[in-house]
Amino acid sequence: MKRILTRSLAVMLALLPLLSLFPSFSTGARADAGGRVPYHYAVDDINGHSVSSTMIGVIRDLHLPLGEALHASGWLATDEGVSGYEYLWLPAGGGIAEWQPVTEMHIEPRPDLAAAGIAYVSGHGTAGFSLTIRPSIDTPEGIYDVYIRALDGMGVPCDVVVLLSLRYGDPDYDDGQKRVVSFPRIRREGDASKVGKPIFDETSITLSGEQMIRLGDLNLAAFARLRITYELEAPAPTEGERPILGLKKAGKYGYGTAGNAYNMTDNLLYAALPAGEKQGTLNIDLTACDYGGDVWLSAYLDGSIRITEIVFTYSGYVTDRVAAKINLSGDLVSSYFAGTNRTTVLGVTDPVLGDVLRMEVSEETNDPYAFFSAGALLKENGLLLDADDYKYMVILYRAETCNNADRMNLYLCSGMITGATEACNQGVSLIRDGKWHYLLVDLSQKENWSGIINGWRFDYISADSDVGDAVEFASVQFFRTHDAALEVASEDPKSREPYHIGDPVVERDMREELGVDEPDYVISPEDIYVVTEPETEAPTEPETEPETNPPNETTVIPQEETTVTPEDSSAIQEPASDPETSSSAETTLPSTSKGCSSAILPLALILVTAMFPIFLKKRNTHKGEHYEA
Repeated sequence: MKRILTRSLAVMLALLPLLSLFPSFSTGARADAGGRVPYHYAVDDINGHSVSSTMIGVIRDLHLPLGEALHASGWLATDEGVSGYEYLWLPAGGGIAEWQPVTEMHIEPRPDLAAAGIAYVSGHGTAGFSLTIRPSIDTPEGIYDVYIRALDGMGVPCDVVVLLSLRYGDPDYDDGQKRVVSFPRIRREGDASKVGKPIFDETSITLSGEQMIRLGDLNLAAFARLRITYELEAPAPTEGERPILGLKKAGKYGYGTAGNAYNMTDNLLYAALPAGEKQGTLNIDLTACDYGGDVWLSAYLDGSIRITEIVFTYSGYVTDRVAAKINLSGDLVSSYFAGTNRTTVLGVTDPVLGDVLRMEVSEETNDPYAFFSAGALLKENGLLLDADDYKYMVILYRAETCNNADRMNLYLCSGMITGATEACNQGVSLIRDGKWHYLLVDLSQKENWSGIINGWRFDYISADSDVGDAVEFASVQFFRTHDAALEVASEDPKSREPYHIGDPVVERDMREELGVDEPDYVISPEDIYVVTEPETEAPTEPETEPETNPPNETTVIPQEETTVTPEDSSAIQEPASDPETSSSAETTLPSTSKGCSSAILPLALILVTAMFPIFLKKRNTHKGEHYEA
């Protein structure tokens, strides 16, 4: 029997010799190692994808529709010629498989190789290949690693020639950090994965009454959180029974009622949807669930619920569910403010609030700004904040009376957005009176404010500015709910305890968290903040040079603003539109900032050496509201 390869050991050992591949002309040259056959080769095409690598034919995340075949073409020359090809179709989540012969192939002479100086002339007569590999009819949808290798004229294998990271059909998306349930996959599984008649479309599933859907064979012990994004026909009632979503072991029983008692048969976890909300995101904690097996999503409600996303997050990757406060001061400048335009960023001492951060125009410009790598600072202090949860910012600021304009833009960066872009910016109005004010920024309607928070660019004066124009910032806080943010924004800024350089720069605010399930909870005034000691590990700075309009980003028109004052919290102002003008000049500031002439989205460079870890990889299959001092 042919050698059985496992994900963790045998494949790795078989592929180690690939490190010795080096380019020669347009080919990969293979040295004899461990008795293996030396060869030269080139892979020209795999399912319409050109393979330009001169080392190994690697394609990552190739999508192969259900029922379709793989096609590969190119050439491979050995001294003994080529007698055939084999392939290995290995589940990426782990398992075993055997090498299978490629039965649909065409081998032909390649006399052109001699003219190109390619070695192993004796094997040029069988060097050309065209292969077709068809998954078996019972191959399930999923993520696979597919390997292709040649056999020389004596039947000796030539190691791996092609490696594909393949998505077959429409499997759940799984990157080792989260698993996103595939609705097309559930729909194709048919009646065996449904109770009742849920409605499917391309992007959602609609459940009514006690209908259920099978999510799959899942190890819930590996996950820390389930997030379900939904939309109801009408807002959830504020009194009486609320709609429920939850997980079941089996699809036999829904969350029905009998004498107003919930039917919890085969129940794993459930949660009621927030009262008064028509749409939103429901988070269910999975940390205490050690179940593994078939998992069903069940609903109990009047009417129907449209579910647009179901995401399981693996343990170790769940973001913190604690409100965070960042104290801004001069000790952050050198490490966390990497991109500025005609701006000096420095720490100053305020007589009331202590150490604060000042952004001051150093040259006349229409676009002064400074980028703040807040995500790196939070991570250094042991916090990951998810913009999907944290939709409300509270900024404590003071704007100079001499400033030419009272408008500020925040270019927000989270998830895949790492630099300033019009696709995610929020304009707000500032009060220019030289006093400290809280600004509550509502980001709940920002479609691109999603994923782990990376930072933002302070365009602190969005207009023509003179030297000396400035805005000072004392703190930025994040909250999941408007009420929690409003509570902070309604405080007196002058009552804040001064921050001194050297104090922990990130604080965790427990007010929102402690009372989340107890509406009558009263917070003790002396227990408002719990300070965490920062970690000693140095922060990893992400690239922060922003881009005005990066590729593949949808431009979002800035939201309208609302200004609310303590005197009249119902007053609403509709400001003018928010045109942005970028400056092309650059300023380099010693010790405080690095010049940045325009907003450039950083590109992650993928080095050739990053290919090899593929073999080791193992996957488990605005609104501004003002509150004045």
